[in-house]
Amino acid sequence: MFFRKALTTTPVNLDVGLFIIRLGIGLSVLVFHGYGKITGGPETWAGVGGSMAHLGIGFMPTFWGFMAAFSEFFCSILLILGVFFRPSALLLAFTMFIGVLIALGAIIVIGIAMFIVRLVLRKRPGGEQFNMVTLLVTVPKEQVVKEGEQPKSIIEQLQFAEGLYANLGGMKAQQGMKPYFAGRTDHFAFEIVAHEGVISFYVTAPRYMQEFLVQQIHSQYPTSHIEEVE
Repeated sequence: MFFRKALTTTPVNLDVGLFIIRLGIGLSVLVFHGYGKITGGPETWAGVGGSMAHLGIGFMPTFWGFMAAFSEFFCSILLILGVFFRPSALLLAFTMFIGVLIALGAIIVIGIAMFIVRLVLRKRPGGEQFNMVTLLVTVPKEQVVKEGEQPKSIIEQLQFAEGLYANLGGMKAQQGMKPYFAGRTDHFAFEIVAHEGVISFYVTAPRYMQEFLVQQIHSQYPTSHIEEVE
């Protein structure tokens, strides 16, 4: 019954609900923002007001800092009491808007700087991502069948390639700040080229991955021949 009456829309419940909202907002601004600023004195006010320089307002920093402290402290009290509610709420909203604007400006500047650094690092010549190697993989056309063994079927031969791709697919992708700014260097490609009736297999990868790829190919195709080409 109590909860049903409490949730019923009545003038008393409405006033209580609004008071709880005012109390929560007012106390949070008063305790976490206003009290420290208003008791900090002129030095704190000058430091707070100095942030206005980011908006092109570099004069009278102490005054702007005091106004921010005044609105966050005294207007919070008026907001809780419900006295001069609209002017107090307006001053608080304006103060918070300026704070958010300054914070967003800093975030935008940092974001632009990170974008420029990332662009420069990815465009620089001679990076690891440009140190690539191309390998020609030659596999005997006919199966090498030992004495007493049966030739492998097409499905069994395809399982070798499936094992190779499964091993390569299990590699962990590069992550972290360096790949984000400078770009990933763990890309590789398998190509099949048909030219003048001859089918050739090529692998292009970073040079530091050359030995690993050769080992993986030889583990599935022991009779293959791998050589570096231009």
